[in-house]
Amino acid sequence: MSRKSFDNYSKITYLDLTYTEMSGRYSFQVDSEKLIVNDVLMKLDLGVDDNLLEIGCGPGNILEKLSKSVKSISGIDHRDILSILKSRFTSLEVNLFDGNFLDLEINKRFDKILVYSVLHYLESEDEVYDFIDKSLSLLNHGGKLLLGDLPNVDYKKRVMDTDFGLDFLALWSKEVSSESKAISDNLNDDDKLVAFTDKFILDIITNYRSKGYNVFLLPQNENLPFGLTREDILFSKSKK
Repeated sequence: MSRKSFDNYSKITYLDLTYTEMSGRYSFQVDSEKLIVNDVLMKLDLGVDDNLLEIGCGPGNILEKLSKSVKSISGIDHRDILSILKSRFTSLEVNLFDGNFLDLEINKRFDKILVYSVLHYLESEDEVYDFIDKSLSLLNHGGKLLLGDLPNVDYKKRVMDTDFGLDFLALWSKEVSSESKAISDNLNDDDKLVAFTDKFILDIITNYRSKGYNVFLLPQNENLPFGLTREDILFSKSKK
């Protein structure tokens, strides 16, 4: 994650924000945010024997609910946002790593790994590949990695160029205008962020298939917070 974006996740803990907003969404998306859990459960095929890691777990909106379906759960994020997670869920048994994922040394392996609404905060395509490589290195044989909520700019353009998209965009702009200003007034804009495009996403799939991974591009349900403009990539690591 870019240093500026990572530092922003320290600053947001001191703002008067909802837990949904702290997770990078808008307060009016609180109901649609709840739908993420079942979507992840299905795509990662989570079960009671799984050790799950969520990279970029934020205040625990998804992590806490997923913890009820797995054997053990771990999370990674900025220490300030993790302090909020711990204060919210005092009885939750979770192994937490504080710090930027790319800088951490993690001597543990996991059956399933979730990275949700995170990768678009990285600085470059090279950094995305480094992030994926490190994530896959932590995955047990037979495990799965879900890169969720990727904002594909080409996909968004295709949707927004339709009559439906124009109507949706007008309504969306009204809903987010006050919230986005309240947050942006207190955070530093990060102008060095990677762009996800059709080409980049397909290059990722081709690259890792050539390395022996099963990789799938998955659609999002339109009822999810950003379901009209985002996609998921699922990796499956072969059994030994």
